[in-house]
Amino acid sequence: MADDIEKAARLLLTSKYVTCLTGAGISVESGVRPFRGPGGLWTELGEPPMDGYQRFLANPKAHWEKTAKGTGSDWKFLQAADEAIPNPAHYALADLENMGI
Repeated sequence: MADDIEKAARLLLTSKYVTCLTGAGISVESGVRPFRGPGGLWTELGEPPMDGYQRFLANPKAHWEKTAKGTGSDWKFLQAADEAIPNPAHYALADLENMGI
């Protein structure tokens, strides 16, 4: 296992670009609810339509007015994100970025 960790570290250090893909669950420890599953926003409110970006582009003013009023499913997520405190996973990713990885 140590060899695998060393190999992964070498790959990170020698890569030109690194992307970290995480699930929404990385922020659950920080108080940000996941989208699906127990306690999930979509479990409670239903999955939003997948054309949200197109609807935003069609009427950005309506989107921001709805958000500013604290209505809609986006509001609960934005509120949780605003109140969240970074957890060790967030700090680890920030450390990697600061190291230039």
